[in-house]
Amino acid sequence: KASFALNWLKSQDKATGEKLLRRPDRQAKAQLELWPFKAGKLVVTLLAVGRRDDIDYSFFPAQRVTLEPYTVVNSTFLLEVARGFSVYLRADNLTSERYEVIKGYGTPPRGVYAGFNWSF
Repeated sequence: KASFALNWLKSQDKATGEKLLRRPDRQAKAQLELWPFKAGKLVVTLLAVGRRDDIDYSFFPAQRVTLEPYTVVNSTFLLEVARGFSVYLRADNLTSERYEVIKGYGTPPRGVYAGFNWSF
């Protein structure tokens, strides 16, 4: 299964006329789900986020800045072990992209996580 979403946004503060903070002009998400075998699912996601404005508080007075666009690739493998119980292995930011969602707050490089889901 494949999906694609594209968002074009023109946000504006009605009081000042400026763009709203942290809202990208463009954002795209592509996702591919593969079922290599009946109980296992692999999901690969590509997220591309465009430029957006933010405030840099490291200056006084604080200054409005534009954050650079970024693209990240994430992946999850999910294995259903029993009815209602599954284990997963997730990898975020596979390319170790350096980016900021909020000015001054970096994001971690590549990360790998494991866990389980239990529903009853």
